[in-house]
Amino acid sequence: MGNILVSVVIPMYNVEKYLRECLNSVLSQTISNIEIICVDDGSSDKSVDICKEYIKKDNRVKLLTQKNSGPSKARNRGIEEATGKWISFVDADDWLENNMLERLISVSEDSDIVISNYYINMSNSKEKVNIKLDENKQIWDKERINIELRKFLCKGIKEYNPYLAIGAPWARIYKLSLIKEHNIIFPLNVRRTEDGIFNMHMFENAKKIIYLNEPLYHYRLLTDSLSHKMSSDIIKYTEADVEEVKKFARTYKQHDEMFINGIDVRICTWFYKYLAYYFFTKQYLDEFGYLNARKNIIKLLNNHYYKDAFMNVQMKLMRNTEKLFVITMKYKLIEIAFAMVKARIWVKKIRKK
Repeated sequence: MGNILVSVVIPMYNVEKYLRECLNSVLSQTISNIEIICVDDGSSDKSVDICKEYIKKDNRVKLLTQKNSGPSKARNRGIEEATGKWISFVDADDWLENNMLERLISVSEDSDIVISNYYINMSNSKEKVNIKLDENKQIWDKERINIELRKFLCKGIKEYNPYLAIGAPWARIYKLSLIKEHNIIFPLNVRRTEDGIFNMHMFENAKKIIYLNEPLYHYRLLTDSLSHKMSSDIIKYTEADVEEVKKFARTYKQHDEMFINGIDVRICTWFYKYLAYYFFTKQYLDEFGYLNARKNIIKLLNNHYYKDAFMNVQMKLMRNTEKLFVITMKYKLIEIAFAMVKARIWVKKIRKK
């Protein structure tokens, strides 16, 4: 195949419904010197068989298998096997515009990361561009990277600009040499936010990033996807996320008081997700009841980890709805918090229609 320009890593887990569309979009890219590394994470459906079909048709496709260990380990295996100048991560239920890789490379200059805008494809077949910007192309030097990274680390702070999607590894290409030089991996002790932890280290070490305001990636928003499912392990993995951020903040050159405040904001906003996506879900309430949910929420609030965050968080850094939520948690007004969560979920449903 000659010199590989881009290694495309696709972690797979029970994606037989979407895998063909994903692979077809990668194989039809307008550049041909690519390798496709599929890493199966213990699928029980026909994902592996589908991948083997493509291997017979095109020698650019490779298949690695592992016991079910999560997407972080799958992506890390892909990094180990990659030989390209650039590496790109694609979720197996998503797909690319056929010129995505060529377009990103064409504007890459001497950058370390090139990011594109993307489409959000919802289960009701609606499609929208993530966000529209006035500028078609932005070049971020180290100063600008630090500004955006600090905003991301303090996620939840009201001036945080979400359009960069630092938390996602897709819709972009990374210099593989940068990853290997600094031994950057996806953390295995974190779930659902592992992409953001990976990108924190990538942004820290990148000297130049280019953002292209062209939607070239299709992100399929599935309500039953891993990133939207939450269970009792949410608390364990969220605390691991915060510890990773704290550890990073202690060594980050731009460390200042904003980081400490930002981590408190991060804890408080994650606590809202505990309620919205676990304790106050229909599944939990049907199985355990409201009183059980209330008891467990208060138990968590008595833990100094959360108690200190709600007592010390700088309210001026938060949006109005977040301020109200903090007050309800600070004074253990669980009934009001329940009404808030249900009202916000109802409003989101209305907006989607």
